[in-house]
Amino acid sequence: MQTFFIPPGAMQTVIENVVKHNEGDDHQPIMVSILLENDAILVRNTLRPKLESAESNGTGLANLQARYRLLVDQTPDIRRDNGEFAVRLPLIRGVKA
Repeated sequence: MQTFFIPPGAMQTVIENVVKHNEGDDHQPIMVSILLENDAILVRNTLRPKLESAESNGTGLANLQARYRLLVDQTPDIRRDNGEFAVRLPLIRGVKA
């Protein structure tokens, strides 16, 4: 059986990014979906930017991309369009079990 993985802390980084940069409430919640696509995990969320932006030095997702480059010749695909933010985390093939 083939096994797959993503770098440690990858999902945490993506979800922290959602919480840090968006705000929701009971009437306009932040919708987050996590989908397994062929060779990746896709995390999408509605964009509801905070009125007062959180202090950010932009390193969270950049560090995640760097971690991928150290492990494989792929990087997460990060997109923002149509009121949605999406991060596609490539699955890394592990050793056959």
